[in-house]
Amino acid sequence: MKKKILIALDGSPNSISAVEHVADVICGHKVSEVTLFHVCFDPPSLLEHGGSEDPGQERELDARLHEKLTRWIERCREWVQEDIFERAKKVFQDRGCSDEGVTVRTKVSAEAQADVASCIIQEVTDGGYDAVVLGRRGASAPREFLFGSISSKVIHHLDTCAVWIVS
Repeated sequence: MKKKILIALDGSPNSISAVEHVADVICGHKVSEVTLFHVCFDPPSLLEHGGSEDPGQERELDARLHEKLTRWIERCREWVQEDIFERAKKVFQDRGCSDEGVTVRTKVSAEAQADVASCIIQEVTDGGYDAVVLGRRGASAPREFLFGSISSKVIHHLDTCAVWIVS
């Protein structure tokens, strides 16, 4: 039976270490499907345009904002594909693993960046993954105490699969 593994990537060295760890564990085994996952956020400046009293101008502002947001999403996906996902796939290739079973997914969210954990949890739940792998970003102790870390939130909210934290 194949196991489904989600690797959450943010481009940090620790997230690439997570890919290296997974590649080391599964290389040579035909038992896994791997999904590389990244969350892109809409910049706050593209969520509102300021409004207008004139309905015609309001529609024009909405259309311009929608066009800018669409371009932003396209650029984000291109950057993630070219930078993060290609680096991760190269890790598999460098270790002699096939990247044939490796798929990529990007989620675009208008939520605040602090909601990365929720996006990961939702993806794991919806996708029926057996394991999720994250790199420990290394927030400072006071910041982690006040806001919690993404890995900590994922660990505390997922009880249906294994969670691997790689540092």
